[in-house]
This record gives sequence, C-alpha cells and structure tokens, in this order.
Amino acid sequence: MDEGRRPYRAHRNAMKRLLLLLVLVVVTGLAANQPQGMLGVLLGEITPQMKWAAGIPQLSGAVVQQVLPNGAGARAGLQPGDLIIGVDDLAVASPEDVMQRVGKHASGKAVGFVILRRDWQGRFQQFQLRPILLPATTGPVPVQPVPPSGSAIPPPSSRAEPARSTEVWLGIKFAGSALPLKVHFNQYRTCYAVAPADWFIYGHRREGDAVDIGAPDGSAASWFSLGVAGVAIKFYPQYATPETYLHYTLTDRAQGHNWHITYGQPMRDDLGYIWQPYEKDDTVPPFKGVVIYRVFPAPGDPLGYVLISRMIQTPKQTWELKGAQALLVGLSIRCNVQLRPSPDSAGRGRSDEDKEESTYNQQLGTEYAHNPETGDMYWMNRASDWHETGPDGPGYYIRSGNELKKLDPGLGR
Repeated sequence: MDEGRRPYRAHRNAMKRLLLLLVLVVVTGLAANQPQGMLGVLLGEITPQMKWAAGIPQLSGAVVQQVLPNGAGARAGLQPGDLIIGVDDLAVASPEDVMQRVGKHASGKAVGFVILRRDWQGRFQQFQLRPILLPATTGPVPVQPVPPSGSAIPPPSSRAEPARSTEVWLGIKFAGSALPLKVHFNQYRTCYAVAPADWFIYGHRREGDAVDIGAPDGSAASWFSLGVAGVAIKFYPQYATPETYLHYTLTDRAQGHNWHITYGQPMRDDLGYIWQPYEKDDTVPPFKGVVIYRVFPAPGDPLGYVLISRMIQTPKQTWELKGAQALLVGLSIRCNVQLRPSPDSAGRGRSDEDKEESTYNQQLGTEYAHNPETGDMYWMNRASDWHETGPDGPGYYIRSGNELKKLDPGLGR
C-alpha cells in the first residue's frame, strides 16, 4: 500500500500536560446583550517535540487538536495540527491565552489568527486567518487538564462512553438479512477480513502490517500497525502526534493531495480505542467515515510508540445504508504482525480486537453464523433472522429449498 498509510510518530512524555479546550468563548467585559462567540476547536499545549519539528525552541501558543464540524474554525479553514502563535497581532503563550484573547470578541466578530501549518513536504509555513465567531449554543466549558493515557492523546473526555451506540452516534445500523460472507486473504496470507463476496483486497504489504479492502460501491476499510522510533520526528515532522499523522493520511498528502477533512466529536470506548468521525467534502465522491485507533508505548524507546488504526468509509450519500457493513468489515480485519507484546498471551482469553468486534457487532444488531454442513458464513440480523420457534428450536435460520436450515453460531472453521 502507499507510503502515506504507514503509521506516524507519536510522542510520549509523562510530564506533558495535555490540555483540551473546547473554545466555547465566554465573552467577558462586553455588554450583556452581546451574545457569546464560539470558535469551535479543541486546543492542546504545544509540546517540546512540536517546537523541535518547527525549528523554533521558544515557540509558544496552542495546537489545534480537533475542528468541530461547521464551526467558526472549520469555516475559516483551521485544521488539526495547526499551531496558533498569534491572536489579533499579539503573541500568545498558551491555550488559555488563546481562549482569553478570543473571549474578548462577541458572536459575529472576526478574530485575527497567525498560524503555522505544515505544507505537503512537512515544512512549516505561516498563514493568517480571520474566523468569524458563531453564537454559542451551550454554556461555557470549564478548562481542565486531562492526564495522558500512555502515549495517546485523550479525547475531550478521558472516560469511556459505552452508552453511545453506533446507531445514535454514527447514524448507522445493519439493515441486511442473512448476508453471505467469505474470508478474504491477502496475497501473502498475512492478513484477512470477513466481508461479502464482492469485496476485494486492493492494498497490502508482505510484512502483514497493513491491508486495504474495498467494495465496488466505493466502501472501504483499512488497517495498519506501525512502530515509530523516537528520533523519527526529526526527519518526518508529519509524525509529530498520532492525530497529526492520521490527518496527514486522510488528506492523502503523500500522494500530493490535500483533501479538506471535517472532524466530528471523538469518543473513547471501554477498551481504550478512540473513535474519530470524519467527512471528506472535496473528493469525488465525498466520503464519510470513522478512524478507530489506539497508541501503545514502544518497548525500550521512551519517545517512540506503536499505532494501530482502522479507517472505515463509504461515499457520503450511502453512509447511513452501507456504513454498518463497512464498519463490520473493518472490525473483522486481522493481521499477523505483532509490534507490541500481546496482552492476551498470559491467558486473558479473547484479544481486545475480538472484544471490540463483538461489542460493536452487538450494537449494530448483527451476529456471525455458519452452515455446519457447507461451511457457508453469514451476517445475521437479530431483528429479522432470529426465529424463536424454529423447527429445531430458537436460533438463526436460512431457507434451503422449502425448508428452514438452522445455522450454528460463529464463523466455524
């Protein structure tokens, strides 16, 4: 697969205080009838590694971690990874400083930003933007430091949110009925995915650290794992943070593109995976999807890390109908590569990937089942394919001629 899909350099620093700020600006010192203004971005502190990558040891300000959809920041062109170094022609020292300066403006007012942004070659360039603040829709969000978890940058809330089902949060639910499946192996049999028969593997590596699988309708799922040495950021600045590299990959900068990406609200699930929804609006066709990723420390390298990521997307207009299938395919991907000690090798039972797949299959209302005689595999829809009073007792059935054939649970052999 292309080089831009390889994992990037994530940095761990136990002393780093990552501060996520939802810049829902509190307008202080203004008349009471002037509405609050909202910038709509998540800010974090500029780390020593970012200063190193920019070549400016004294660099200060804030890094844009997320850009909320349709917010003032998104409309003005702010992107994740941008470094805000000035507001209204004045230097800023921290995310709190940015918030304070922006907070002097009411809704409908423009704020002048000076930012540093990497170009497609990874070099920082200076830009000026003037976002127009939008009305705030909720009360002010308190500024709270969020401790880092391993080498991963936490989402806005470090607690898991298991109650947010995929149907409610991503707007998708499996709508098929007894859909036949097959196991798709890559050429070297180092990776596989469970998907409908018309899906096909179009990108893979002999090492088994990456694979891409797609469908004729444009749906696609990718998986990759990469170990990054701590010194890599000096030569590859797009590896500055996991989020920076994921953005670099989604924008396809390695191939000379710079697609505009709009990000939704991220979520951390019970197993520690971060789910980041996104939309690509200027591709043909536009796409909608989600990145699911997790970051682990690199053994023996305090500045290195291991990134494991899945990217799932469909054409935007078919996300509601096809998104669940693409997600199921993405969660089914397994590869042989192992860049970190397995936490499951000491008798923990199912791997985290298996638990992740099982959890979201249940949320989507699907289960695997197979014909014990033929070995044929299916996605079964709990709502339509379960027969409580089937001829052989409760279970999943498919029609075989004029009879109902009961299936066994799981994928079989």
